Amino acid sequence: MGLITAVTVLCETNGFRLFDNIRQAASYAGLDAVPKESGKFKGRTGISKKGNAAIRQCLFMPALSAANHNKNMQAFYTGIVERNPQIKRKAIVACMRKLLTLVFVLWKKEEEI
Repeated sequence: MGLITAVTVLCETNGFRLFDNIRQAASYAGLDAVPKESGKFKGRTGISKKGNAAIRQCLFMPALSAANHNKNMQAFYTGIVERNPQIKRKAIVACMRKLLTLVFVLWKKEEEI
């Protein structure tokens, strides 16, 4: 993850001041899982997209790069894709959430990224 991405995430979240845990931050970014249901219709689960689109946009390419080049993230990504090869995009979204979690934890602990 580059400097511009980290600064964008921190600016859009106001330094994570409003969030007590990662679930709140993921929900704010729109990376929380919600069921797509209405009445008797039960659709697939997807991300809410009700949060900050700028955070999702700036995390996409770093997540894609990490899934290809970082050993830990690559193992995480391939573990998801091996279970179901048709959900590569969902695996990238899971990597995006994992990157957001990483930034959140490092910022709260005041460590370098």
